[in-house]
Amino acid sequence: MKEGIARMRGKRPSRRLRCGILGITVGVVAALIGLLGWGLCAASILCITMPLHPNFPYPDVDPFYVAPLGFEKDRLGMVYRSRKVAKLVFGHEAIQVLYRTTDALGNATTTVTTIVQTNGTASNRFLVSYSPYEDGASSRCSPSFCFNVGSAYPFCPEGATQLYPLMKRGWTILVTDYEGNNSAFTVGHQAGYQTLDGYRAAINYLGLPPDVPLGGIGFSGGAMSAGWSAALHNNYAPELNLRAIAFGGTPANVTSSLERPNRGSNAGFAMTGIAGQMAAFPELKARWDDILTSKGRSSLADITRHCAIHAVLRYGGTDILSTDFQSLGDKLLYDPIIAKYLNRSIMGLDPSETPTKPSLYMYQSVVDETTPYQSALWTARTWCSRGAKIIFVTETGKCKHACTKFAYGHAVSAWVDDQLRGKVPAVTACTFTSQAILPRPPKELKHSPELV
Repeated sequence: MKEGIARMRGKRPSRRLRCGILGITVGVVAALIGLLGWGLCAASILCITMPLHPNFPYPDVDPFYVAPLGFEKDRLGMVYRSRKVAKLVFGHEAIQVLYRTTDALGNATTTVTTIVQTNGTASNRFLVSYSPYEDGASSRCSPSFCFNVGSAYPFCPEGATQLYPLMKRGWTILVTDYEGNNSAFTVGHQAGYQTLDGYRAAINYLGLPPDVPLGGIGFSGGAMSAGWSAALHNNYAPELNLRAIAFGGTPANVTSSLERPNRGSNAGFAMTGIAGQMAAFPELKARWDDILTSKGRSSLADITRHCAIHAVLRYGGTDILSTDFQSLGDKLLYDPIIAKYLNRSIMGLDPSETPTKPSLYMYQSVVDETTPYQSALWTARTWCSRGAKIIFVTETGKCKHACTKFAYGHAVSAWVDDQLRGKVPAVTACTFTSQAILPRPPKELKHSPELV
């Protein structure tokens, strides 16, 4: 099979025009959503519903993503093929590699990471995995595809609100398709495995020393990748020199993260979470197939063909705990099979999955309307009781999900940079602090969740 970019024939200017109109429309909608305080999941996770580059194939029909025969016996992180990204990333070339990794059930699979050297080979002193908030359950939402179509939507990892500020740090940045080739959104172990193997693949491809200092950053859905890579480091990839990982807006407990947006403006994310879980676990999918109503079944099928903005705009207000959606009603999350798999993605539930080596920086708002504060706090405290070293920052002001991401972004990347360069000592104990970027009146604080 010839390596390189597979292309489809036929250019249609009318389609290009429609895509341009769609981009403008989505941008306006995103701005309005942001002003309304819907949070990052509606304002900035703008996944594409059609490619802006009509000649580039979706991952599910692109031969670049096809694993070679017999790959199951190969070592983790082994690279099978590479290609240049079709579009420059803020003036820089980027390389994509397909590599061997592991799925949620421990089976061999492959995924792709995109490698951006921001300062030539000099940037290889430090590798930092940036996990974008993909939050979709379709392969057309994957970061690797997004790079190649050159989308201008803020969702894309090369968008000005995500990757560009990090490129100024002079790192080599990895952007991994951590949901995998089955788009398993909200599945913690798969995100962690594939992120860790992304480091291995980059080290192999670039020919770097095995002890090259590594960092990680993620927010919202990307915090699952960053957080779980830390959690699985000791057991799955102990040879990696993982120094510093920062993540916030963390869906630390998938069950509570499905409940939080339910019936609200971001209800579509509960549905993409369900679809992602179904993609990872056949037993769970079979259970859902038994209980879904015709409306629930058609809605989830639609979710798997589109990305996050579609889910938010089309399914706002949906109640996944209603018998209109599934036959168990409000007993859904207590179903033994459903609970079994959701519990697998609770950070901190398994003592053997405690991140004791890297320095961690976690940050969460008490008024986060998308990912529950108490779940992230529980994870941090649990990990700390088992030897993790965490700086946990509670945002006590009016800053919700999106505000927290942007308000803390510079400080987070600076902290990772300082850790990697040895400008500040590694974290040796847990500390819990509070601050308010946008202070609230004292009377509101009286009704807040427990503060640290």
